[in-house]
Amino acid sequence: MKSMEKENPRVKDVLKLIGNGLLISSIFLFPGMGMGVKTIMDVIDKREKEQYLKKLHQYDTNRLKAILRRLHKQKCISVSSEGDKSVITLTSKGRKYFLKYKLLEMDIQKLKHWDGKWRLVMYDISQFKRSQQDAFRQMLKKFHMLSLQKSVYLTPYPCAKEIAFLREYFDIGEEVIYVQVEAIENESAYKEYFNL
Repeated sequence: MKSMEKENPRVKDVLKLIGNGLLISSIFLFPGMGMGVKTIMDVIDKREKEQYLKKLHQYDTNRLKAILRRLHKQKCISVSSEGDKSVITLTSKGRKYFLKYKLLEMDIQKLKHWDGKWRLVMYDISQFKRSQQDAFRQMLKKFHMLSLQKSVYLTPYPCAKEIAFLREYFDIGEEVIYVQVEAIENESAYKEYFNL
C-alpha cells in the first residue's frame, strides 16, 4: 500500500503552527533532545488544536527542520526549556511575521442561528496613528461591518477575539471599545441589512 505523500510546509505554515500554540520539540533543530509535540494556549479550542497537530504530521520532516533552522538563524524563533522538554517558541520578530500572516487571513464567522446580540466597535485613534487608523477601518470593512458613524461600526456576529487581535497588532488598545448589546435603535433596518 502506497504511503501518503508528505507536504512541504511554507515558512508561514510553520510560524502559524508555533504562533497558534504548538510548541514543537527542539529535536527538529538539535537532534538528541527530547521528542514530542505539546499543545498550549487554552484560547484555541480542542478541534483547532487537533487540526494543527494533524497538519504538523502531514509535513515533510526534513523540510520542516530546514525551515525551523532558518527561522532560528533569522532570530524568529527561540529554544527554551519547559520542565524536561526543550521547546520552540516565537520571538518578538517571529511574532510580528505570524501576526501579519494571521491578519491577511482573518475574518469573522457568521452564526448559523443569530444569538440576538449586536456588537459595536467604536474608536478614537490619535492623529499620530493615521496609518493604523486607516488599516483598522479597512479591517472592519473587510469584516462586512456596517458604519453607523465615522468611527462606529456594527455587526451581529461575535468578533471580540478578532478586535482584540487588531488592537494588539495596530497598538491601539486604549483607543478602541468593543461593546455587546441586546437592543439597538432601528434594529429592523439592521436586521434587513445583515439578512437576519
